[in-house]
Amino acid sequence: MNHRSTYAVLAVISTLAPAVLAQPVRSELPRVEERILRQDGRWLVPVKVVADEVLLPTVEGGTLASVLDDRERAVAAWHDGYLAPEAGDWTLLVTGAPGALVRLTLKRQPVVELGEDGRFERAVSSTSFTVMRRRLAPGAYRFALDVRAPGVTVDLRDARAVGEPRFRFCGALLKNGRQRQWLLVKRPFVAEIALRNRAPAARRCAGELRAVERPVEAGAVRFGQIGLGDGALHDLDLSAGDLVRVRAASAAFDVQFDLWDPDGGVTSFDDRGVGDFGASHTFLVPRDGRYRVLVFSRAGAGSGSFVMRVDRARLPALPLDLLESADASSAARSQS
Repeated sequence: MNHRSTYAVLAVISTLAPAVLAQPVRSELPRVEERILRQDGRWLVPVKVVADEVLLPTVEGGTLASVLDDRERAVAAWHDGYLAPEAGDWTLLVTGAPGALVRLTLKRQPVVELGEDGRFERAVSSTSFTVMRRRLAPGAYRFALDVRAPGVTVDLRDARAVGEPRFRFCGALLKNGRQRQWLLVKRPFVAEIALRNRAPAARRCAGELRAVERPVEAGAVRFGQIGLGDGALHDLDLSAGDLVRVRAASAAFDVQFDLWDPDGGVTSFDDRGVGDFGASHTFLVPRDGRYRVLVFSRAGAGSGSFVMRVDRARLPALPLDLLESADASSAARSQS
């Protein structure tokens, strides 16, 4: 074995002392360990990890029972991978039948920090696990992922999820390998995106996680365009008591839209059905805030240009003496 090569494969068969995997390197090339299990059927494998590193262990001939950090706390798996938030000495517990030959393969990969534009394009190697990270400020975001072939699982989470959730998903579309999700961030947090390729071949993935801000003024006409399986998000700053009508239409596809409240809850949606390419909704604004309208195609099956208009009117305030008179009349009827 050439010990000068940092990419050499280490193979050890021992029944006397615990083996230590080679020092961590920033590489996707795997490390391999083999062991004939003793009578207790357990194999404790010490592993040195560095901060912001992803471990993807696989076991043949046995089972990966648990992964423990240097405080002997269980490390939770995420799509069969393990993310190290800080450097330390971990322990992998492998179990199996006494006397069985067990092989442990360990892949390592650093977390990828996304740039300010949130864009990425990378080839995800076979049976690998990639984690990307970006810090998000409060606001609305669009997460887009294009995968040219099946086999890749994608997930997005809060890297330090404690207490109340700091974001929520408000809409999702999936069409022909194009995945689109919209989320509303309530408080700043670090988003982690997982790409897990379970296919036997590499998969090329491209996408982005970026902020969306498209203000729409009342009374103005807004023109937009969406691609196949995509949508367009627009912002409406409204006040309590406003009577609002949202209309959208297209000559190219069957328009639908969802209405989000300031917390990201989908309060209503509109679709007039097959054959009518327009959508409309009128509602009374219950509280001040930024509302949002997500325009998309029915079943994600269309694309092209659309037009949207938002009209707003203030309801007239009732005179105070009229309200007091109505209250008095109501009280009198309840006593009679």
